[in-house]
Amino acid sequence: MNILEVRELFMWSTVINLAILITWFVLWSVFQKQMYHMQSRYITLTPEQYSLLVFCGMGLYKLGILFFNLVPYVALSIVK
Repeated sequence: MNILEVRELFMWSTVINLAILITWFVLWSVFQKQMYHMQSRYITLTPEQYSLLVFCGMGLYKLGILFFNLVPYVALSIVK
């Protein structure tokens, strides 16, 4: 693989992962109570703690996208 192919791979990886993150956020926003009630059988958290857990997960996922997809894409774009 040459640099252009790797750069394109990182670009599409970033796009796909951002689409997953946006879908996760939209589904969470629309079905927040239903998801909590579905998961409350398995975990013992208050709704506020559960929301915090979900948003921390989204934040970690966003950081992963930033560091493992977007930064390499930008670096390869600069090198090109």
